[in-house]
Amino acid sequence: MEQPALNILFEIPHVRFVSLGADGYCLIVEDTAVNDFVEDHLWDDYEYSATSVSMDTEESIPLYYNYLPPELPADEFIEALRRLDPADVEKVFQSNQ
Repeated sequence: MEQPALNILFEIPHVRFVSLGADGYCLIVEDTAVNDFVEDHLWDDYEYSATSVSMDTEESIPLYYNYLPPELPADEFIEALRRLDPADVEKVFQSNQ
């Protein structure tokens, strides 16, 4: 069965916010340090309903799938994500490699 194409609502290197339709939203973050950085940026206003981590091998970079409910105010969440500085995100990513 084919996976549906992701409806990407926001994207910068290492961070992607997608709509899952009726199932809500998912914030996909590459790397543990970047995920912690993004969480620190968002945590006062938003909580994930669930998180899963995917790694192909022990040496691969983890991908965090942070799920958010369908009733999330997506426009406000995107505005919060826009306040992330891509250069800071990249610096955090590089420091953890």
